[in-house]
Amino acid sequence: MENNFIIFAEIGEQTTKIPVLKVGSWVYGGKKLAITKDIIQKMYDNYKAGIRPKPPTKLVIDYNHASQSASPENAKAAGWIEGLELEENTLYMKPKWTAAAKKMIADEEYKYISPEFTLNYTNKETGEDVGAALLSVAITNRPFLEGFEGLSLTEEVIDMSDEDAKKAQEARSKKYGISIREDGNVTKPSEYADVADGDFADPVNYAYPLTPEERAIAAYKYFSKPKNKGFYSPEEQKKIESRIIAKLPENMKEEARKNFKMEEIMDEKEMEGLKIALTETNAKLTEANEKIDALQKQADTLKKAYEDAQTALAHEKSVAWVEIKLREHKLFPTEAEFVTKMYESNPDETIKWIEARGKVVPDDIKTSGTDKPPDELTAIQAIINEKKCTWAEANVIYNEQIARGGK
Repeated sequence: MENNFIIFAEIGEQTTKIPVLKVGSWVYGGKKLAITKDIIQKMYDNYKAGIRPKPPTKLVIDYNHASQSASPENAKAAGWIEGLELEENTLYMKPKWTAAAKKMIADEEYKYISPEFTLNYTNKETGEDVGAALLSVAITNRPFLEGFEGLSLTEEVIDMSDEDAKKAQEARSKKYGISIREDGNVTKPSEYADVADGDFADPVNYAYPLTPEERAIAAYKYFSKPKNKGFYSPEEQKKIESRIIAKLPENMKEEARKNFKMEEIMDEKEMEGLKIALTETNAKLTEANEKIDALQKQADTLKKAYEDAQTALAHEKSVAWVEIKLREHKLFPTEAEFVTKMYESNPDETIKWIEARGKVVPDDIKTSGTDKPPDELTAIQAIINEKKCTWAEANVIYNEQIARGGK
């Protein structure tokens, strides 16, 4: 561990760099303290060598040396040291301030700085005593040395903080799960500078500070009013209520729980109403679906009737067409049933085939499906079926058989 810690104020006017420590002699804690050029040089050398601190770790600028505090909120950074410079007898720092610190410095809520250092720093990796090292720097209002100009910020630096502050607010919104309000505080109000982010009921918009207890009580009273709650969603309200209760005095916590629970009961009643409305809506929806199903069944029945009618019509057309072809002597009576089905499934191809084939029975022979064909026709048809030939060819064969005395 570091030893011989020395904390005292050293101030300077902020331009691009700020003086942190210079050569001189003082009385500190009843003892004479001499800061020599060698001591400052050693601090600078240990910094440049990456011994204190080891990169990428940076030296912190805190509030009133509170980074040694056990409380994480009290030990928050005001900024970080981006670099050290050594000029003649003075050690300078180049700071990068947080948005909150920039505002407090601009409002002159903090005016001076104070370095914290040790004359005997132990290298954490080697265990070697490497001499003087700068540990941190604080902004303070009670400097050890007086008579120096205070800190200041240029207008350019203040303007540049707006974007950083907005990004910081967005980060808080993501962290705490609370939305950014249009009327919310982007940066912490000066009157709440002593309140840590975690000690606001709404840390995103820096609303309802909770420390000390008097503020928590005030936050409880204000947030119990519906108009104040109305700025937040139900989920955000629960988060804020929980944070308020945690900071209230013990004798008030039960009262607050009951009060907020009343709000929860109201929410439950409202939810019950929504459930009833949802049940009624679902019943109506079910009834509508049943009607739709009934109409669909009717539609299916009508569709089936239409399809059956179309099938019957197609069959009637096919029968009529086949009857015509029989009378035109383009079909054998035995082909009627087969050609009827063929016409129903593919009328165009059937017509094409029958017309291409031409007449298969002489015009002077009746071919009605109800008439029995003459013996001669039966014989010729038998030849056609056996030989797979045309009527004319079968007729020649038949005549030759008759000429030979056969039948």
